Amino acid sequence: MDGTLYLGTPLGRIIALDPVSGQQRWSYDPKIDKDKGYGDFATRGVSLWRSPSGQRRVFIATIDAR
Repeated sequence: MDGTLYLGTPLGRIIALDPVSGQQRWSYDPKIDKDKGYGDFATRGVSLWRSPSGQRRVFIATIDAR
């Protein structure tokens, strides 16, 4: 979306990259407590949404269901 590559990590972190240079544009870390014994960590990727008025959202499912 808008010339940005979005990645999700197994601990719910989202990273926005410039797809040409690979430079990080921004990131979000939900601060998941990795010591709670969730078992295996996995990610299903991110989903992007834009409203008719232009609002944008990036969604990721976190292992602690936030």
